[in-house]
Amino acid sequence: MDRLRGWGWLLALALPLLVYFSWSQLGSQNARINLERFADTIGGDAGGFAQPLAAFFKKNGRIALPGDVQLDPPPPKSGIKQISVQSDGVLHVEIDAKISGKPVVLRLVPIIVVSKTQGAAVNYDCLSDTSPVHVGRFCMAYTLKSVDDVPAQLLANVELLKSAPAMLDSSGSPIKPGSAMGGALMVPANPTDQNNCGYQCVKPLSCANARALACSKSVTEGNARWTELHPTPDLHRGTDIATLSEATKLCKALGAEFEVAEGGGLGGVIKLNGGGEYWVHDKYAPEKNCWIGS
Repeated sequence: MDRLRGWGWLLALALPLLVYFSWSQLGSQNARINLERFADTIGGDAGGFAQPLAAFFKKNGRIALPGDVQLDPPPPKSGIKQISVQSDGVLHVEIDAKISGKPVVLRLVPIIVVSKTQGAAVNYDCLSDTSPVHVGRFCMAYTLKSVDDVPAQLLANVELLKSAPAMLDSSGSPIKPGSAMGGALMVPANPTDQNNCGYQCVKPLSCANARALACSKSVTEGNARWTELHPTPDLHRGTDIATLSEATKLCKALGAEFEVAEGGGLGGVIKLNGGGEYWVHDKYAPEKNCWIGS
């Protein structure tokens, strides 16, 4: 009888431990699954979630705050629990996972950068309290070192916006702060100068004005191969083109082989009107395009 009573006490103690162990393992498994789903959903850098906020800054000249941008709800089975803009302009992305009992939250922190020709622009660094062992492959910080640096960066943003130089248009005239600007190829009026027109011919111009896009295609004839630039048949305001995919689709109207000409890779035969202005894409400095994202 005493032996049976001993086994009973042992079972009474072991059962809660077994249940706890099972639930803890289940939680860990769910965390792993949702982290994998999140990584698959974004396909790389979590900074892509901040693209709507970067677009807002480009249009309005200030960091987006709650209510300024309508964020899409998380897609099903994406591993995302919720996305929200905080009162300080930091974008929080909460993954439906817990590590060591704490929710996995990514902070996309706005960082103002300033140039003499483009004025102020914004990039977003991704930081998290969760170890890089779990989030380092998709949450990358290029400027900040830790979440402790965030308050100082937000204060620096305010000062940078106050002291940012005025953006200049192609004629050197100041542009109103917050005006959306994009890279446009300014083709020399003299045909003999066009073959020497490269990246230096791309100038910041207002996205509100309608221009044709410069579209490129590769041409092969015998052993020779070169690039030709052609304009789209219609004019388009940069503000009406939301993404690079939409710009590419406009170029595809000329033929399946056409792509949007890249500002950093101009050359070949330019079949554009001398003295004209044409939208191009700058993949090395995305903030110089009218459109945001791919």
